[in-house]
Amino acid sequence: HKQKSTMTTPQVRALVFDVFGTVVDWRGSLIREGRALGARKRLDIDWTAFADAWRAGYQPAMQKVRTGNPAGIALTTDGATLLVSALQPDGKSDQVLVVNTATGASSSVTDVVGQNSAAGGVHRANQSNLFSWADRTCRPRGCVYSVAP
Repeated sequence: HKQKSTMTTPQVRALVFDVFGTVVDWRGSLIREGRALGARKRLDIDWTAFADAWRAGYQPAMQKVRTGNPAGIALTTDGATLLVSALQPDGKSDQVLVVNTATGASSSVTDVVGQNSAAGGVHRANQSNLFSWADRTCRPRGCVYSVAP
């Protein structure tokens, strides 16, 4: 005879997986799809070398984004917060948007940078959550400010 379970099942709101290279075979998929594309388009490409070259460049490219290159964005060291240099909605002054990467919630920093009228760049110090904002159009030689998210 079956026993009834007395456990309650929690309501699941989200189920998230980090599948990059763990569950998903991105390399094999890229090679396979590249070969299929190459056959259709008559492309003579070594798709294995292509996939390996892409992967070799991935971390260096991401490191640039983490520290603020291109100049308008920077991530905190833990990736939890994204800072984006932008114009305020009126289009007349600057702001730094502060975005929670988990929830998408955002706020803005306008003190100091808000006195400028051309979006500047946000940069993070290497291996530290110290941020700066720079605008070359501020004063004759430009301005650099410290920004705290």
